[in-house]
Amino acid sequence: MDDLDKILSLAEKSTGGIESTGNIITQIYRQYIAKYSAADQYLNDVIKEKGKPSANDMEIAARLYAVPKMRRHYKNIANILVKADQLYEQWKPQEDEMRKAPEDDWIDYFLDRVKTVSDETVQRLWACILAQECFEQGTFRRVMLDRLALLDRSSAALFQILCDLTYDIEVSDGRNYSVPLYIRDTELCKMVHNTCIDFTEEDAMLYKNYFSINDKVLHGSEIEEELEVLQEIGLVNLSEENDESDIYSIENIEFTVSTENKKFKVLPQYDEQQEVYYIVTGCMTFTKIGLELYKTLKKQIVKPSFFLKLVESFMDYGEFRNSGDAEQSVEHMENI
Repeated sequence: MDDLDKILSLAEKSTGGIESTGNIITQIYRQYIAKYSAADQYLNDVIKEKGKPSANDMEIAARLYAVPKMRRHYKNIANILVKADQLYEQWKPQEDEMRKAPEDDWIDYFLDRVKTVSDETVQRLWACILAQECFEQGTFRRVMLDRLALLDRSSAALFQILCDLTYDIEVSDGRNYSVPLYIRDTELCKMVHNTCIDFTEEDAMLYKNYFSINDKVLHGSEIEEELEVLQEIGLVNLSEENDESDIYSIENIEFTVSTENKKFKVLPQYDEQQEVYYIVTGCMTFTKIGLELYKTLKKQIVKPSFFLKLVESFMDYGEFRNSGDAEQSVEHMENI
């Protein structure tokens, strides 16, 4: 009985020590741990009654501790399965083909990574991945799932924005590209001031305001920081500051740019020093993993109304970027 009194006394002192801090972190911890209090309460009752818990008591406590966590995991998985079922019904061909299920090992690996995902934006992304894997096994390998498991609400939302702003390029030599159109503020300002193209300050604002996450429009360095997260995860390649991505060839070839149902030809520029033909595509490209994810999400993407004009203006700007007023100061960019 003396041992029990000591244990209870120490427990009270420990609890009092935590309560006495009164800090927000402690409150957050208590809110979290309260979900698993049934196990603690059971062990406290056992100690009061028996003085020492048995192996069977510890097993019961372990189960009590696990139940809330398992319930949360199953709820997350169930939500993703429901979304994946809905997508599968939308995507499947008219003829009802028999689809071979992904391998058990892949499903286990997938479930381990989605069970802790409770954000709906990220759940939708995982649902797309599962539905696509059911259509075409091997689309998402395990290393891809590991990378995608690093996405949180903000990075997933930003990747969706980039997918919305992606256009396609066909090269006459047979190459094909899907490119997320990311334009930095400096180039966006030059487009507005370039008198050779039809691109206004209002057009620039439509583009800039589209980068909104959790009802907050991101600006400049905020976008760059989030994009760097996507780059670290392995979904995009971001060009260096004051640099852009391009597609080039040693031959004078033709480029066809398309978005939705509209296609148009683009004449390449010629770099005399490098002796190559090229077009500038923006400040970003997809990685292999990012491209596969984009192709999966593409089925449900609705392009913003301003996007076609934006792509056409950007391609025109490539031809006239050194003309007109393109070299004006970019100080006005802060007001756009």
